[in-house]
Amino acid sequence: MSNPISYGDFLEASEKALKWFSRIEGSAKTAIAAPAAKEKIFVKSEYKIIGIDVRKILFMESLKDYVKIYTEDRSEPVLSLMSMRSVEETSEKTRSNLWTGEG
Repeated sequence: MSNPISYGDFLEASEKALKWFSRIEGSAKTAIAAPAAKEKIFVKSEYKIIGIDVRKILFMESLKDYVKIYTEDRSEPVLSLMSMRSVEETSEKTRSNLWTGEG
């Protein structure tokens, strides 16, 4: 049979457990909020990688090997060397990750 623990030891252990469970709960809240950050696609344009909010895309125009992406917040379209198919695949991954919560 083990000896009873002191109140001080019990209090220290319970505070440690409370911190541990708070940290787990905090990371769960972050994981739930994370899909909002995945509503962007990233394309290379003019030697830069540009993040485009999927919700702000007005339309896309295919120009053989290039894609022009028109958005609400840009006066000029983003021109990227990629096929329309690769844009579709990228946006499909983004949408499916939003629904499943995967990253």
